[in-house]
Amino acid sequence: MDYQRLAAYHYRGGRPVGVTRVFVARHACETVGVLVETRPVLNCLLRGAALGGRYDGGDREVLAVLLNREVRTLARVIVEPRFRGIGLGVALVRHALAHAQTRYVEALAVMGQVQPFFEKAGMRGFERPMGVQAVRLLAAIEADAGKDQRRKTKDERGTGMELLLALREEMCPNFSPGNCAALPGAKPAV
Repeated sequence: MDYQRLAAYHYRGGRPVGVTRVFVARHACETVGVLVETRPVLNCLLRGAALGGRYDGGDREVLAVLLNREVRTLARVIVEPRFRGIGLGVALVRHALAHAQTRYVEALAVMGQVQPFFEKAGMRGFERPMGVQAVRLLAAIEADAGKDQRRKTKDERGTGMELLLALREEMCPNFSPGNCAALPGAKPAV
């Protein structure tokens, strides 16, 4: 219910799949922010790069069980527009990390370079490596763009790939579902 109230403010359509928990931030009994935690997708190149292939190779069923036991994904962080820019998204992510039930928590951020709130919350970003097709496309664009574009540094041009993986290893030996007081008004809901 809380997610549905804010879903229209998120850039991705559709409901997240495999939801495990939803953290809610309220102001005056009104839902002003939600964070949706899900089970991870089985194939993620950035996860492989970030964790040295921990979930790659071997028996797929065994690896899927291990992945589902050790990883959760922050699939949606949505803040009602009137409450944006005050750090609520960062607070929701920090709260979710503080109450993690798994060894790793990940988030794929398409706009991570523009809105780095996952990194501000303590997660570490991993840039998506450029594939062969992207390198060829970038070379063709640069060749066509003229001398001014060629003079810019790589940082000024960007890679054209904004997909980041924010990953934080979080060990929670003392987890208890009742200790959710870190963010006023936040509570886990299933």
